[in-house]
Amino acid sequence: CDNVDLSLGFARKEKENYLRFPLWITNFSPESSYDDIKKQIDRINARQTNVERTGTALIASHDQFGTRSNIYDKLKDVINVQCAGKWNNNTDDLRIKYNNNKFMYLQKMRFNICPENVDASGYVTEKLFDALGSGVIPIYQGAGGSPELDIVNQDAIIFWQFDSDNKDTIELIMELNSNDDLFEEFVMKPVFSKDAPEIIWSYFNSLQCRLKAWGYQ
Repeated sequence: CDNVDLSLGFARKEKENYLRFPLWITNFSPESSYDDIKKQIDRINARQTNVERTGTALIASHDQFGTRSNIYDKLKDVINVQCAGKWNNNTDDLRIKYNNNKFMYLQKMRFNICPENVDASGYVTEKLFDALGSGVIPIYQGAGGSPELDIVNQDAIIFWQFDSDNKDTIELIMELNSNDDLFEEFVMKPVFSKDAPEIIWSYFNSLQCRLKAWGYQ
């Protein structure tokens, strides 16, 4: 990144011509004002759940690093896992019933298996935020087990450990799947911190200021 005016990435590092700008930010419009972002955050935090949700979604085009099969193989016999993407596809509902609208599809589910492709500090894509924004419980592995600590309520996520039998995690998932009251209690937790709107807004504002400083409008 030393040969460019400005570079963007996932990593947290201090360089004059670098800004951290992870992919999950695309869940918010770049044209949003601070108030727009706050309204979006408040709407998600105040969401109402539906205990009629059933099933577990896994939407992926590949499993190059084995992160998805690691979870799928351990859960497929204890809960209903619907693989709606290209990888391991076993349902056409996403495409046929929901016209490939991921958010509408996830809103019918209890869980979303959504690990990152690789587990690296700071590497958080849209996967986790898609789940949180649609009111589904994410079953997540990535970001060193600490995705966006200043923004996301870690208690609203079920964390999967790649090198573990995940016995307690599987038991929790089974209980949440069968117990409506417990599911409702879990999914109704606020998922974003009170500082989230300001932090998210600062990403966009910092990028805008940098671009203007370099003469880009």
